[in-house]
Amino acid sequence: MNPTHGGPALSDHAETVEAVGRYLEKGFKAIRVQSGVPGLEKVYGVGKGSGYYEPAQKGLPLLVAACDRLRAAGERFSLTIIGEGEMRGALQDDIQRRKLKDVISLVGVRTSAEIREHLLSARAFVLPSFAEGLPVVIMEALALSRPVISTSIAGIPELVDNECGWLIPAGSEGALIDAMKSALHAEPVELTTKGAIGRERVRRLHDAASNAALLLDAMASRRHEPA
Repeated sequence: MNPTHGGPALSDHAETVEAVGRYLEKGFKAIRVQSGVPGLEKVYGVGKGSGYYEPAQKGLPLLVAACDRLRAAGERFSLTIIGEGEMRGALQDDIQRRKLKDVISLVGVRTSAEIREHLLSARAFVLPSFAEGLPVVIMEALALSRPVISTSIAGIPELVDNECGWLIPAGSEGALIDAMKSALHAEPVELTTKGAIGRERVRRLHDAASNAALLLDAMASRRHEPA
C-alpha cells in the first residue's frame, strides 16, 4: 500500500535480494529493490500472472467489503487485484455497486515481470484467504521486501507473522480492516523493517540450493542405512 497524496520514493538506495524459494521464479530471486517504501498508497492483492483465482476461497468478496468500509472511514488508497476467476463478473458487479471503481482495479492476467512491478509499487500485499497451502505469491511479495497481510491458516503462519506483516483470523472483516489501516499508516521505518525480516525469512526457509542439499543428504543417509 502507499498514500494517494503522492510524493517521491523514500530512498533511492538499492540492494540485491538473495536467492529465495525453491518455487520462486528467477526474476524474484535476484531483482534489485528499493530499500524504502513507495510514495503512493497502494495495496496489491491476489494472484500470479498466469494465475486463476477462486474469489471466495481467496477472500476477495471480504476484501472488497473491507475496502468499502475503509473508504467510508476516509482512508485514501487503491487496491490492484491480479489474476482471473470464474466469479470475476460478480466481483466487478460488487465493486460497481459499492462505487469502488476508483479504488479497486481488476487487471486480469499479468506476466511475472508485471507482477514484480506491481509489488514494487505497493506498500503491502494482501491475501485474506479461507483456504491455502503455502502460497508462492506470499514468498514473492516477501522476497521483494513487501510486508504481507494474510490469514492464520495452513502453512501461511510459517512465513507471515507480526514481524514481517499482519496475520489475521480468516473471515474477520474487522481484523482485515485494522491490518490494512495499520499498513496504510505505518511509518517508513516499520515497513522497511518488516520487509527486510520477510525477505530474510524466505531466503532462509525456502532457498532452493539449501533445500536441495538437505534433500540429497537425506536420500544419501537412507541409502546407507542397514537393510
